[in-house]
Amino acid sequence: MKLGLDRKYTVAVLSVLCVALGVALFMERQKRPQPGDQPSAEGSKQPAAESRAPRPSPESRTARPDKSKDTKIASAEAAVSAFSFKGDYNGMLAELEKIPPDERSLALLTIASDLCGIRGDIRATERCLALILESNLLPGERDNCASKLLGQSAHQSLAAFESAYTAIQQFAKDGVIPDVYLRSIFSSKHISLSDAVERIQSLGTADEKAAASMGLAGRMSTATNLAEAGWDENTLKNIKDPVIQEGLLTGLNWRMAQVPRKAREEALTRLTLDVAAQIQAGNMDASRFPAFSNGLERFAPDKAWSKMLADQETRAKLPEGVLLDLAKQSAASWADREPAEAGKWAATLSAKEQEAAVPGVVSRWLNTDAPAATEWVQTLPEGPVRNAGITEIIRKVEGSDPELAAQWRELMAK
Repeated sequence: MKLGLDRKYTVAVLSVLCVALGVALFMERQKRPQPGDQPSAEGSKQPAAESRAPRPSPESRTARPDKSKDTKIASAEAAVSAFSFKGDYNGMLAELEKIPPDERSLALLTIASDLCGIRGDIRATERCLALILESNLLPGERDNCASKLLGQSAHQSLAAFESAYTAIQQFAKDGVIPDVYLRSIFSSKHISLSDAVERIQSLGTADEKAAASMGLAGRMSTATNLAEAGWDENTLKNIKDPVIQEGLLTGLNWRMAQVPRKAREEALTRLTLDVAAQIQAGNMDASRFPAFSNGLERFAPDKAWSKMLADQETRAKLPEGVLLDLAKQSAASWADREPAEAGKWAATLSAKEQEAAVPGVVSRWLNTDAPAATEWVQTLPEGPVRNAGITEIIRKVEGSDPELAAQWRELMAK
């Protein structure tokens, strides 16, 4: 009991001492000379009347523009945030319009563009765009903010797309619309694929067509399948402009990772057949296919292309160059996960397809289990197929081990 009282007493004393110390420090600070104070003849410090600024009058205090302006801006910014939180985009825009153009922050304008864009209200989008254009933003900031607003708006309805398409014309520089705007609005699913292609064909430059085509591929990332995105067997056939073909296929390469995984195999099969058909018809350069398949290989579902190669009806629709490239890409993709199984599968292909597939298997297998990869190569039958595997080994080791590379060259020469 006594111990408890002593402890309470000690805490109380320490509390009093802390308060006393705080008061003493405060008093000492008050005694220190302030800027502008001068020492008197007795050595004490006296305020220097001439060096101190005169105390402002009540009138002058109320007339200080900076603080008043800052307060109004802060109040308007708080109101903008409050209205955006409620989803009241009209109230938000009204408050944003109260802020001087050179004081509107990029953060507030981004909030406004997000909210107005997803509403699909054309009038609100126009008001928000006007606020962005008159604000003091860097060109890149303005383009990113405005393209995001118009892109989101274009995704809400066909009327909103048409309005956004009209709006982006004002951003043309030397007659060319910046690609960020074209990619944003042409990913809208509210304009049909055929109408979009027709609109893209009317654009003036190759850069504009390529950017809009890549945007068109963007609808793939939100569709559950190609049909929902508006794609059918005639889509690629109806695109005669090689620039649009290139832009669309490049965009699909970029977007394939965002396609739902269940839809990816169907999409790969459909696109592969369509591209192959255009090559056979002479509407597309055969050299375009390897770049297309190489881009898609990163996102290909397990064995997607190997299934195509196993189907005789599908094989009949593919030119030899496409078959060889599919064998190469499929083997490499499979070998990333199961190199031994990929090697067994490659051995079931035709001689030319094996020659195309083996280097990909060897390359990936060497990265994970070099002894197993080199042993497998030595089991291949002598001739072009085994030489293809040895050539890949030499390519991989000659920089780090020239002697080993020479030994493999001797084996290939036998």
